Amino acid sequence: MARVYVQRLLIALSCLLLMSSAYATLTLRITQGVDRPIPIAVTQFSQKSVIKVASMPDGMAAIIRQNLQTSGLFAVLDQGKMPSRYVNPTHVRFSAWKETGVESLLVGQVQPVAGGRYNVSFRLLSVFGQLTSQQIIGERYKNIRPGQMRMLANHISDLVYHALTGKQGVFATRIAYVQLDRQRTAYQLLVADADGYNPRSLLKQSQPIMAPTWSPDGHYLAYVSFEDKTMSIWISDLVTGKRRKVSSVDGINSAPAWSPDGGRLALALSKAGSAETNIYVINLNTGKRKQITRGYAINTSPAWAPDGKSLIFTSNRGGSPQIYQYAFSTGQISRLTYQGTYNADAKFLPNGQGIVMMHKVVENNQTRFNIAYLNLETGRFRILTHGYNDESPTVAPNGQMILYTKDRGGNTMLAEVSLDGRVHLNLPSGNGYVRAPAWGPFSS
Repeated sequence: MARVYVQRLLIALSCLLLMSSAYATLTLRITQGVDRPIPIAVTQFSQKSVIKVASMPDGMAAIIRQNLQTSGLFAVLDQGKMPSRYVNPTHVRFSAWKETGVESLLVGQVQPVAGGRYNVSFRLLSVFGQLTSQQIIGERYKNIRPGQMRMLANHISDLVYHALTGKQGVFATRIAYVQLDRQRTAYQLLVADADGYNPRSLLKQSQPIMAPTWSPDGHYLAYVSFEDKTMSIWISDLVTGKRRKVSSVDGINSAPAWSPDGGRLALALSKAGSAETNIYVINLNTGKRKQITRGYAINTSPAWAPDGKSLIFTSNRGGSPQIYQYAFSTGQISRLTYQGTYNADAKFLPNGQGIVMMHKVVENNQTRFNIAYLNLETGRFRILTHGYNDESPTVAPNGQMILYTKDRGGNTMLAEVSLDGRVHLNLPSGNGYVRAPAWGPFSS
């Protein structure tokens, strides 16, 4: 099953070859982690030297180490403390590794083959297991192209993460975001790997781009563009590069959100000259629109429940921005948030049990905006970040991390926080102004 999965993964992602050399690689930096991370060692995958390819100059093992370390759930053994930096997968001295304190050991091989390709294999071993059950997981991959090596390293990271935590990893997923070069007044819609590596430019223009959102299958992005000096909603095919306009009413066209079945978009529309906006749902096959909200309030930022039976959105109908929910079966709208005077831009967790949002905090006559989490089953409300201006939360497909933007000395940067608020990561984003991140679905 793992081989079939990675073959599909490599075929799909290798189609995205719109490389942008103008943007530096994003680098994860962990600022806080869990109290008892899982101790693991990851040895080099090549005995003689690191296999160097353009997509990962420090080798496959370095990518896996970074992925596991920056998840906040693993304590990865420093190479200087290893009994050996390379281990033959068939000859492991477990007694030496037990002394390092690690519980698991990842060993592997990268072997060059004809045509400039590679065969890759790995074994995840339990250091304290019985000799007959030492291997936890292991796989082999044949004829991997150099451009696919980083994708494969992310895939192996996901397998290790799942094997040791029981949760699906997101290292092989992608993120989208908008970057603004203020000096040139140039906007770019970028897609990058989940670790920030390999940003690719899908659209570059002098007019604003806003609110990218992924289709459930990861093949398309919907977004707002001001090209031609009008506000419209577009969909781009990430494989072919083809684009189509799906909404351009005379007024506001904003905040697209893809339905779980992939056949509809929720969006916020208004008539020209009108101050209020309302939520609509458009059928992407027929183009027909259904109006969800009515009245004179500002209703915006819709987001679908994972089961497709309801929508949440931001509205000031009660006097201040709060989160409301619309049920398709009854047409009824109910208020979800009562904490403070400002809650906006909410997103569901993949399991539907909670939402994350942008929340205003006022303390000591100072106002800041942070990312907060509301458990819909218990009603528990928790503030997860504590920056000055934390915005645009988007949830990882496994529900464990939230990606958002935060201030960085006058610019903004991408950052992550875990759902329990204990793991914080920074993703430095070059010299531009970054906004509107969107975390893509699991790759398939």
